Parts: sequence; C-alpha cells; structure tokens
Amino acid sequence: MNRFAFASLLLVTACTNQASSSLPELTKDDVRALGDKGDHIDYCELYDWYGDGICDDFCQNPDPDCASACTASPSADEILVAVEDGGAATVDAKTGALRKRFDTGPNAFGALYSRDGKRAFVTDKTAGTLSEIDRATGAVLSSLPVGTTPQQPAITSSGRIYIPLSTGGGIAVVEAGTTRGAAMSLARTIPAGTGSKPHIVSMSPDQKTLWVTVQGADPRVMSIELTASGEGATKDYRYDLVPRVVDAANNGAYFTGHHSTGMHKVDLASGAVTTPYMDEFGPGSEARKQIEGAATSADGKRVALTHEGRKALVVFDMTGTKAEKVLDIDGLSATPYWTSFDPNLQVAYVSIPGSGTVQAYGIGEGCAAPLWTATVGGKVKRMSVRK
Repeated sequence: MNRFAFASLLLVTACTNQASSSLPELTKDDVRALGDKGDHIDYCELYDWYGDGICDDFCQNPDPDCASACTASPSADEILVAVEDGGAATVDAKTGALRKRFDTGPNAFGALYSRDGKRAFVTDKTAGTLSEIDRATGAVLSSLPVGTTPQQPAITSSGRIYIPLSTGGGIAVVEAGTTRGAAMSLARTIPAGTGSKPHIVSMSPDQKTLWVTVQGADPRVMSIELTASGEGATKDYRYDLVPRVVDAANNGAYFTGHHSTGMHKVDLASGAVTTPYMDEFGPGSEARKQIEGAATSADGKRVALTHEGRKALVVFDMTGTKAEKVLDIDGLSATPYWTSFDPNLQVAYVSIPGSGTVQAYGIGEGCAAPLWTATVGGKVKRMSVRK
C-alpha cells in the first residue's frame, strides 16, 4: 500500500469513528520509512506511541520518552512516616526501602526528627502522647502525656518541642533535652483562645518564629516569636478561610485552606497575606476542598503542595510575586496528603494514604516518573525528613 492510499484509509477510519485496532498494522520501522519519504501523518498519536516508554524520534510532535533522563536524586538519609491507623515507620530516602516499624499508639498523627537527626518523635492523637523512638531498633524509648489530640509538632535545636492540641485549645511545650532517651517534661501550654483548634505548627529554619494554623471558633494563622528562654510576641493573621497545613520559611509561611485551591502566604515583615498561586478545581468529594499539603524552602522561593482533587503533586518557584510551576504530577495512585522537600530541594516526597505508599519525585527535566515508591501500608500521613 502506498502512503497516499494509506492516508486515505486513515481518514476514512477517523471519519467513521472506528477503533484504532482496525488500522493497518505498521511497525515503527515502517513509519520511520514513511516519514523519510515525506509522510506527515502523526502515527505516534494513532498508535498511542507517545509516552509508551520508548523514545520515538520520528513522531510529528516531541515524544516525552525522548526527554532527558531525570538527574535528581535524594540527599536525605531517612523519612519518618506517621501512620494514622497505628504507629509509624521509617523509609530509606534514597531507595524507598522500608526500614523499621514502631508501635507508638493507635492513631499516630505527627512525625518529627530532631534538627541534628539523632532523635525521632511521634505524637498519637488518641493516646494524647509524645513518644521518642529508637530508629535503630524500632523500640519506643519513652512516652509523655501532653494533652488532648496532639498533632504535628516542631522542635528547636535545644530540644524544646511545640505540639498543637486540636481539642486542647493550645500549644503544648515540651522540654526534651538534646540527648537520645533524655527525660521529657511538659513545661507549659500556650493558650490559643476559647474554642480554638490548633492544627499544625511549623518552625522557621532560623528558629526565630513558630507558625500555627488554628481552626475552630476563630480560624487564623498565628506567628509566635521564639526566644532563648521561651516565647515572645504573638501575632494573628486572618484571611477569610479555615487554614490547614502550614510550612515556614525564614521570611514568612505558606499555608493551605479548607475548600481552597490556592497556596497562601503570610509575609513576616509586613504582615500581608496573599495568594501567590492558584490551581484548578478537581473532582474532589468536597466541593473546592482541593489543596492539602505544603512545603517550602528556607528562602520561600520553592514551594510544594498536594492537590487532593487532581490527585497531584505540584512544585512551583517564586520569582518576585510570580509563581512558575516546575513539577506537576497528577493522576497519583490515590488522593495525596503530605509533602516534604529533600534538603537539596531537587526531590519532593509525597504520602498517599489511599494506597499506603510514599513516593519520591525528582524536580527537573525528565522527572515525570517516581524515583521510588515505598509500600508502607495503612493511612500514611505526615512525614519528617532526616538529613
């Protein structure tokens, strides 16, 4: 069959809406030869060869399989994952291999490494405890009652841990010291207001500011000045939404909101609250409740989020007030939850509770496929990354 007759057949096939299986079978060598003779039909589209895992340089449009190989790789050592239906687990950050499991209680909520990476902690929402775990053996070293429904914590280099108490109306402050297995004590609770529900805390990398998302009677974002001896001035930021996850930079914090498809930001210096990035809606079960997780770099110029409705992991870079996407992986195995950056900012980690998995994605050209997938099991939620 000459190429003109074949083109006519393809046209008739398209017009009659027949299945692609009725097309004459051509090999890729056949198509390459037709292209060399001046044929301009997009056989790669007709035969679904775009993105089939093989680089086809004869396609009419760029084949994503011909993109440069992903060069990003993790620099971190380990990831601690809280499993909402019980306990926690550690995952090798470079390979995704499961390392240890920890029995920290029935409803683990928060996961936290100390800043030097030598200690690890888990909060349990049902038991009301903060537990220190032994990374090497999988043992629980100690557990401390801290209040009702403790959530995702943050820690200073001196071992002071801040824990939001969702139904406790405040933020618990625990002195945990700096050595593994040191005795922990509940020092005080910072009140957040009657009827308030502190949800997530995040500490700026320079350890000067603690950020808190508060739900309940007076939804807002709080900033708390941190001092050598404790806490200083507190400020409130209200933005006509219920804040969810917050992640701190040195110059402010990014936060997500209930029923919001935007990534919002508080500027520490001016107190201004803005929405530098808006995503599209997805087919979420709750109308408009789409973006959940948030992560940012120390300078606030790289930001990651999880989009529940699109089942997506998104990373964007900020240049001034302009956001530019550098990664958009949608169609994940299930609705994603938490995201964290590798210390080198070239890899983003994402937890996917519905499939019980954690994945690592490189950021850059050719990084559409996961670097690895860890099957942890259970409702994997919040994560902490050990350098």
